[in-house]
Amino acid sequence: MQKLKLVTSMFLIITIIALSNFTLADGNEITDGWNKTFEGLTSGSNDVMYGAAADSNGNIFMAGVGGNQSGLNTGSDAWVLSFNNSGTSNQSWNFSYSLNSGVSATDTFYDIAIDSENSVYVVGQGADDDSFTYFSWIIKKYDSNSSENLTGWNKTLYSGNASNTKAKSIAIDSSDNIYVLGINDPDTAFANIPRNITIIKFDKNGNKDWHFNESTTCALGSCYGTAESLEIDSEGHLLLLGTDYDEGNAITFLKLMKINGTDGTQIWEQNATLENTTTSSHTAGKLAIDSTDNVYITGSQTFDNGTKNITAWTIKKFSSTGTEDSNSNKTFRGKNSGEFVEDKGTVIAIDNTDEIYVSGLFNNEFDTGSPNSGIDIAIKNFNTSGIEESDWNKTFTSDYVTPNFATSDNIHDLLFIEGDGLYMVGVGQYQFGISSQDDIWLKKFNATGKSAAAIPIVPEWDEYALFFILAIALSGFYYVKKEEEN
Repeated sequence: MQKLKLVTSMFLIITIIALSNFTLADGNEITDGWNKTFEGLTSGSNDVMYGAAADSNGNIFMAGVGGNQSGLNTGSDAWVLSFNNSGTSNQSWNFSYSLNSGVSATDTFYDIAIDSENSVYVVGQGADDDSFTYFSWIIKKYDSNSSENLTGWNKTLYSGNASNTKAKSIAIDSSDNIYVLGINDPDTAFANIPRNITIIKFDKNGNKDWHFNESTTCALGSCYGTAESLEIDSEGHLLLLGTDYDEGNAITFLKLMKINGTDGTQIWEQNATLENTTTSSHTAGKLAIDSTDNVYITGSQTFDNGTKNITAWTIKKFSSTGTEDSNSNKTFRGKNSGEFVEDKGTVIAIDNTDEIYVSGLFNNEFDTGSPNSGIDIAIKNFNTSGIEESDWNKTFTSDYVTPNFATSDNIHDLLFIEGDGLYMVGVGQYQFGISSQDDIWLKKFNATGKSAAAIPIVPEWDEYALFFILAIALSGFYYVKKEEEN
């Protein structure tokens, strides 16, 4: 009997030790503290987080827009939120910004980045008035204690320009130089004045170093061009992704450029199209760079296959010198793809082992007839050989679905943190009922990378249950000891 109790106790303790070093499978959703949905102060507004970043302590920061966050009559305001990696809100970082107080217009942060001192930078678009006509770039810096740094920062650029004017992406190099990508659109009178894809370099004190401009195309009474994503490679050079227009073929195409980080000169440019180059329209998502400076881009294409319009999303790979690796091209359509559906590639991330995570939208992935699920979120994972990992291929739809009523969900960023996981920053429509419109939707998945530290399951257990098991095991030892003494 004594031996049986001793063996039982040893088994329980060994089980606890084993569990404490056991890891969740890659791709498993971490729901403890996550799978969050929330809305702004005003119900019925469109509340969205567009960009995410992490500081050196593993805190997650997000930037976007929320309804009337700065006051009752401020419209939609730029918004910053932060959580620790357990999902607890950092309340000192819950703040908003309106370029013009009292003006009921839309101000938005589109991206966020953090430097080596844990200072937080946000970029976006500010409304100059409430006419929805004139807009500016906005660039702000906050120190690690959440206090705004106004020395050289709090910048408003290109004031009074057209609605496409916005700072869209930000990147920080190893010396804490700041690079901001956006569109400068002076065409307020619709006079076919070309837009500019613009990058500006600042030092950490806000002093301007150089700026880069690339004019886009105007044709057939319209002007084109977008700037979507900016990243820095290991040599300190910049990669930007956007779109432009090919007047000869009457198509929009994906525009990938490499810019020298030291002086702002162009190194190379690649114009990318997908399956059908004669009747297609491309939308740029985001780009990511692996450990050997290969560049991966994602986007989508709508084209006429002869009988109907088809939309697809894609991944493309380029070497550090701009050579496309056509063997790595991938194209996806949802199971219910058809005419005028919105299958789009939107974001991409790379982990510490160069595995690829790409996310976007599929149409009616959860459609069983009536109701249909509308536009749904999908995440896929590929290893370095381009083989899709079976642990992933995930799809999500909002909880709120009523007969003959579909939701339009979206995803705006993926954030990988080594030794922690993969965070999804998205939109779940009508999470709080039919009147709530777009609501913020955050998820976390185990995606530690092959060389990263394990995430123990034990913290996800109820601490009282673990204590109870350990107490039983120890009591077994105590009983055996007493029996031996007697």
